[in-house]
Amino acid sequence: MTIRKKSTAIKELEKIRKGTLKFKDLLYSVRTTEEMSQVDLAEKSGTTKAKICDFEKGRRTPSLKLAAKMAKALGHSEALFVTKLIEEQIKDAKLKLKIKVEAT
Repeated sequence: MTIRKKSTAIKELEKIRKGTLKFKDLLYSVRTTEEMSQVDLAEKSGTTKAKICDFEKGRRTPSLKLAAKMAKALGHSEALFVTKLIEEQIKDAKLKLKIKVEAT
């Protein structure tokens, strides 16, 4: 799957938040929309509730592999979660790059 355009849901969330959606906000929004607790997400993705909380508060950043596991546990696109993390890293490094993530 190629991520070429942002999903309608992501665009709406960005409109509500008045800016680019950060990974922490994406994770929290998707998890709460799916009515999944931090404990359930932690169990399904093989991590701890404390780490999920830290990711949602922006205190920690998950590995790309863990981001993909969380997306899968939530029933969402692994590419979306991984792309969001990579985009943030690119932005933090002040690089003018775009990425395209495709599932194999």
